[in-house]
Amino acid sequence: MTTTEGEFGRRLVSETETHLDTVQETVARLRRVVTAYRTGEPYVDTVASVRDLESDCDRQNRRICGLITDSGPGDIGLARAQIHFNAESLVELYHRLDDVANAVERAVLDLTAIEPRPDDACLDGLVEMAECAVAAVQALHTATIEFIGVLCAPVESGDITDDVAKIRTTESRCDDLRTDVIAAAFREDATADSAAYRALAIQFDRVVDAAEDVTDRMCLLSRTIPKLTVEPHTIHP
Repeated sequence: MTTTEGEFGRRLVSETETHLDTVQETVARLRRVVTAYRTGEPYVDTVASVRDLESDCDRQNRRICGLITDSGPGDIGLARAQIHFNAESLVELYHRLDDVANAVERAVLDLTAIEPRPDDACLDGLVEMAECAVAAVQALHTATIEFIGVLCAPVESGDITDDVAKIRTTESRCDDLRTDVIAAAFREDATADSAAYRALAIQFDRVVDAAEDVTDRMCLLSRTIPKLTVEPHTIHP
């Protein structure tokens, strides 16, 4: 490898930020698709862009994971030894991040393949769930950049407490919305559309669940990262 210590850190931070930007844009498309479906506007091009963005996420994920696994201690640097020692867990974190985009693609494809009969209550709930996903991934973007920044610059300190709390609060709200959508879908006699909205609510919820999974992975990894605060009661010296 010809990567210098400084170059490794810069590449990991830069490529992580690019990946997060793509994941964030993918999630934003979920809101656009379900809103367009709700109002009867065209959405085919937006669906195609989701598939393209998800493929971009896959490529970015492979590149980042390759950077981590192909770099030895000399490339990473002694000060960043925790990256080398936790390479497997760090790669898993990036796989969990890629799961967010995968969940969006599945939700979009399910909605446009099933095309349930429009139901205002159900679609309003799905729109709000998509908005929750946008909010959760915005917080995830900030938290992940802070997390990787501290990982690559151990002399620096970081705090992702507020972002972690926001993601968890948003995930709980999304759970409530999922329940509301399912209740609305079955408020009268059960139909094929009822089952479709139930499946869609569960899949939309998986987007935010995936974002929270990334947060949980960061919390686990933070035990080996000095000067990173992830929760009010876990302050590393």
